[in-house]
Amino acid sequence: MKKLAGAAALALACSLPLASAQTHAAPETLQTEIERVERARQLSRQAFELTEAQKLEEALPLLDEALRLVPLPGEPRGRIQMQRGWLLTQLKRPQEALPALEQASAMLPNEPQAYIYWAEAQWAAGQTVAASQNITYVARHYPERLRQMDKRAVIGLLDALKRGNHTEARFGLVLTLVWQGYDGGSATGEMDWLRMEAATGLLQRNRPEEAADVASAVTDNYAMLEMLVSRQFESIWPRLEEKAGPDMARHLAANLTAASEAFKQEPGNLKQRLRYMNALRALGRYEEAIAAAEPVTGDLQAMAAAGDDGLFLVNDQAYALLAAGRGEEADQLLEKLLALDIDKYPTLTNMAINRSEILLRLGRYEDALRTADWAEEHTGKWMNAYGRMWNWSNRTCALKMLGRQAEAEATLRQMAEQKAENYAAHLVALLCHDRLDDVEAVVLKQLADEEKRGDMLIQLQDFQGQRNTPLDTAINEKLNRVLQRPAVQQAVQAAGRLLTIAGPLI
Repeated sequence: MKKLAGAAALALACSLPLASAQTHAAPETLQTEIERVERARQLSRQAFELTEAQKLEEALPLLDEALRLVPLPGEPRGRIQMQRGWLLTQLKRPQEALPALEQASAMLPNEPQAYIYWAEAQWAAGQTVAASQNITYVARHYPERLRQMDKRAVIGLLDALKRGNHTEARFGLVLTLVWQGYDGGSATGEMDWLRMEAATGLLQRNRPEEAADVASAVTDNYAMLEMLVSRQFESIWPRLEEKAGPDMARHLAANLTAASEAFKQEPGNLKQRLRYMNALRALGRYEEAIAAAEPVTGDLQAMAAAGDDGLFLVNDQAYALLAAGRGEEADQLLEKLLALDIDKYPTLTNMAINRSEILLRLGRYEDALRTADWAEEHTGKWMNAYGRMWNWSNRTCALKMLGRQAEAEATLRQMAEQKAENYAAHLVALLCHDRLDDVEAVVLKQLADEEKRGDMLIQLQDFQGQRNTPLDTAINEKLNRVLQRPAVQQAVQAAGRLLTIAGPLI
């Protein structure tokens, strides 16, 4: 199970005070009691050091002995129980951890870490609702500690509540996280899906004003767009339009201002440079986006060594070059990037697939096909099902354009078998093959699916500021013909609406 807090928190939380509830003892026993607590403190510290060395089984007897030395309720015993409970959970013994952590929480009412460890044990024991209640308590009373929680663990707990159909418990936790400003350690809208879920739940409970307050705080472009075009948010569209603009112009401008200020504060931070560059791309300001990336992307080895932020800075620069009408430069940039060691930098799998797409959009169909096959051969072991669907989409479209119909159809059939992995890639492939009846069927199915309709509505919007290649234009014309069909128009009207958006959003 993912940890809700790390070793540093454990060390801090398990520091035993010498003062204790036992200090009311008679003078002749007071010194003995202090000595016991001091010895328990030493054992606790030794146990922590063993834990740091991954010797968990050896640490537990020391804590059992420390507990024996401090038999009466109070802060020293509470901290020992907190440490024991955490250790038992790590040893996959959550049922034994539960009573220890329940005691710790009772003896340490002002120690949020006790509730976090208790929640961790409850989650490991399958008590997800109880775990969510403890995390909700921490979030409400100790929001600063909430912000230190591991994002993956918080998401994992929410997922467990969803799998268990604990709708109210999940909604309560989501709403508390939102109200307390939990952002998963990121200020870039990464956790805006929580705000969307909270807004949805509030609307379902007839609390539109609160829903509008929550939704208006969303900064992620696609989360805001989904709310602006999805019928379920219709009652708060006026508030959202007031904040974002009916074409999202105000939203995109505000995001650019925030990204620009953050980048000025940390010009050496690649994450902030990437955020700034993509805020420019979202408004169709491609040359400025390219200029924002160029000072650092000349050293591709350094970009790869910097991790995903560096690699995606190069990747997104290539897409800005393509959109600016400098497609050959885009391809050359990715070609150089893909000369690096893919086994050392498996994220390059994304760039291999994307290079094939760029070549396809440039009309270089032979090169697009060759690159798609190269990507499968050299990065296939790193490619997930979602990415492979995009690679197959590039491949089948290239084959279709080259007149190699039988091979194109074979790849399209492969895609049909796994379309649930990536409906967007399948839709593009069907458009390449002029399968407009099949496209209509996909659109209707997605719009009827509560989980998928938001993504489909986004795909159907009219984005301004895009500089389309001839292939892009042809595919968009085919999609527009499908959108004119009565059944599709009726389904779009029921699911949401189509808007003209002030930028390509990227």
